Amino acid sequence: MSILPKKLFKMSKPGEGWFWAEINGDSGLDSLTFRTLGWLPAKRDRVERVATSHALVVVLAGSGSFRRTGERKAEPVQTPGWFLISPDLRCDYGPGEGETWEELYWNLHGPRREEWERAGWWRTNAGYQPLTATAAGEALEIFQVTAQALETHNRAVLDANKLRLEQWLCARSTQASAVDSSLERLIQRWRQQPEQPWSMPQAAADLGLSYTGFRRDFLRQFGRSPYDYLLRLRLELAANWLRGTHEPIKAIARRCGFVRPESFVRAFGQRYGKTPARWRKGG
Repeated sequence: MSILPKKLFKMSKPGEGWFWAEINGDSGLDSLTFRTLGWLPAKRDRVERVATSHALVVVLAGSGSFRRTGERKAEPVQTPGWFLISPDLRCDYGPGEGETWEELYWNLHGPRREEWERAGWWRTNAGYQPLTATAAGEALEIFQVTAQALETHNRAVLDANKLRLEQWLCARSTQASAVDSSLERLIQRWRQQPEQPWSMPQAAADLGLSYTGFRRDFLRQFGRSPYDYLLRLRLELAANWLRGTHEPIKAIARRCGFVRPESFVRAFGQRYGKTPARWRKGG
C-alpha cells in the first residue's frame, strides 16, 4: 500500500493550531486510530455544535466553561482537565470573553472506540473532569510523540502510543462499572496474558454463565465472538511486537498464545495479507 504524503493544515486563524492526519497504512495496530490530532495553544473561540466524530479533548491551561446537552448552565473549567465528545451530544465549550485556553485533541476511531461506545463508557465520561498535572503531562507527551511518529511514518512508535492512549483513557474512568464489566475485565486479562491457553467454556463458567449465554452477551457487546476477538487481539499484539522489537518470530508467536509457529504464520497471513517476516521488514 502506498503511503500518501502528510499535509499540514492551518486553522481558520493562522498560528492557532495544526492537524495531523493518519493515513491508512501508517500503523499496524488498528484497534484505535487517530484520524486527526490537533493542538491549539491559544484557543479563543467557543464551540457550540453536535460533533461528527468521537474525540478526546485535554485542556492544559486557560479558563472558560463546558456544557453539554441537558445541562442548564455551563460549569467553569478548572485546568488542567479533559472531556469526551461523541456525535450524539451537543457541547458548548471554550474560553470566556477575553480568555484563552490551550487544548489538545484526538479524533478517535476503530474497534476499541466502538467497544467503549457499546459499553456506555463514552457517554459516562462526556462531562468535563479535572486532571492532575502529572496526568496532563502524560497526555501532552503522548500527543507530541504521536504527532512526530505520524510525520516520520514510525509505525512502531505510533502503535506504542495508541496503546498508551488506551491506558490513559481507561485510567481516567470516573465510573469503573461502565468500563470494568465482567467481560471488560476478561478482555484485560487477555491483553495482559495473551500467552495463556484461554478456554472459552471456562471463561463462561467463571462468569456464572452458560457458554451460549456468554457467547451471546459477548457478541452483543463487542460485535464478534469471544474466540474471534481473542484471535484478533493476539494478532494485533504480535504485529506490534514484530515492528517494535527484535524478538524472534517464534518467541513472539509463543508470547501471543500460538503453540505451533505454522498456525501463527497462517493466521497472521489471513489477517494482514503477508507473512510475519515480511510484516517486520515493512514489505
